Amino acid sequence: MVPATAELQLDYRDVFMPRILALGDGIVRSAQAAALECGVTADVRFEDTVEPVLLDDGVQDAVEQAAASLGYSSRRMPSGAGHDAQNMAKIAAAGMIFVPSVDGRSHTREEYTSPEDIERGANVLLETLINLCGGER
Repeated sequence: MVPATAELQLDYRDVFMPRILALGDGIVRSAQAAALECGVTADVRFEDTVEPVLLDDGVQDAVEQAAASLGYSSRRMPSGAGHDAQNMAKIAAAGMIFVPSVDGRSHTREEYTSPEDIERGANVLLETLINLCGGER
C-alpha cells in the first residue's frame, strides 16, 4: 500500500543568507520536477527561515588562542547553526566551541563525544573566558 501523503522536514543552514535562499529555491524546483515526473503534487512550505549571524572574530581568536595554549588542535569553522549564539550575537560578541563527535555525527541518536573531549572543550571555554576577562584568575 502506498500512502496518500508523505511529509519531509529539512533543516539546512549556512552563514550567508543568499546561499540559504538559493538552496530553498533549488529544493522547490527539485520537488516540483520529481512530482511532475511521478504524477503527484508537491507542496513546499518554508516555516522558519532564520537570518544567520557571523560569530565575532575577536571571540573566535580567543578560542583559538586558548586551545593552542592548552596544546589542543583547533579549526575555525563556519556555523549556520542557530544555538544560543545566534541570539546572543544580537546583543554581545559571540563565539562557539565545538568538540569532536565520533564519526562527525551530530544531533542524532548516534552522536557521541568522549568524556575526554568534553573536558578539553570545557578547558578551552575556561581559558577563553579568562583571556577575554583580561587574564585574571
